[in-house]
Amino acid sequence: MKNVLLFLWLLCSLVLMWCGSSGASVGTDTDNVMLTADQQTDTYKIYTTETFDAAVADGKRVVLNFRASRCPTCTSVSNDILANQAALPTDVVVLEVDYDKYPAVKERYNVVQQTTFAFIDANWEYVETI
Repeated sequence: MKNVLLFLWLLCSLVLMWCGSSGASVGTDTDNVMLTADQQTDTYKIYTTETFDAAVADGKRVVLNFRASRCPTCTSVSNDILANQAALPTDVVVLEVDYDKYPAVKERYNVVQQTTFAFIDANWEYVETI
């Protein structure tokens, strides 16, 4: 889990310093669209209770990426996740959670702002929120 935390911390740091992406794109800073169904991969998916349950049932560690369509930083982070998916461990799946659509999920994981990550291990246990 520490490798995933380090990866995401570095990713967020790069986004904040550089605010750009060189790979696949969710949107630009002026086009803050959410991840679409055709952009989903094995390691980066749209959050639903079904995708969460399936990931945990498959023994994956889950990273919930809370983001809002109005947030340019969220878009940059999502772009970087898409561009760097190969660096994620094979037992990790990142689920993009619509910040405005899932208030109960935000509350469960103590999320108070978008561009927040919550880490859940393969035993459905909450690890931490950053």
